[in-house]
Amino acid sequence: MTPHQHVEVELRRWLRQHHSVIGLGEARQLGASDQLVFAKAKRGEWARVYHGVYRVAAAPITPHQRLRAAFVATKGLGIVSHASAAWMWGYLSRLPEILELTIRAGCGDARRMPGLRLHR
Repeated sequence: MTPHQHVEVELRRWLRQHHSVIGLGEARQLGASDQLVFAKAKRGEWARVYHGVYRVAAAPITPHQRLRAAFVATKGLGIVSHASAAWMWGYLSRLPEILELTIRAGCGDARRMPGLRLHR
């Protein structure tokens, strides 16, 4: 197996285990270059969800996929909270359109991301 094939296998394994969502940093840790990630997005194989966060374009969008993408967008600092957490615990029948995560004050920059509300 070539190094490129090995990276492709690792990316597919990761995506299967993580709701078809991957961050640029996660892809790099698996051996993917930025060029490979950007090429996958340009070809339409991966779709950009947030800055540096991608999902498999052919995968159905699920609530868990949306939450995972939001978590990755906060660089792993966000905790699902408020109405989004209520859905996870079964108190709501559908995941709200606006996802809510809480991050500790002073944790990095909290850019505005469509469909995502960050609390501190």
